[in-house]
Amino acid sequence: PFFEIGGHSLLATQLVSRIRDVFGVELPLRSVFLMPTIAQQAQALSQVQAPDGGRIERAERTLPYQPTSFAQRRLWFLEQLNPGGAAYNMSTALRLQGRLDEAALQRAL
Repeated sequence: PFFEIGGHSLLATQLVSRIRDVFGVELPLRSVFLMPTIAQQAQALSQVQAPDGGRIERAERTLPYQPTSFAQRRLWFLEQLNPGGAAYNMSTALRLQGRLDEAALQRAL
């Protein structure tokens, strides 16, 4: 089973993403948890319908704002638990060569 050989939630997410890319089907993430063996996944894949081309419907713009997504609400909740936490900050270092256009860099960042 997936989790007995070192699988975890991040790898499960990658697995579902690769299944989508290779087979063109949407397999729910929970399926990896409910069916953790390759045989069970293969059976689940045979029963999944291909998506309708991945078309994203245009959102209604009747409100002056858009409702928050589940992911946005989750981040807000986590911020309430640990204000100012750096868990989702991603630091990076860049080595730039040539003449620096500071205004363009500021706009980009």
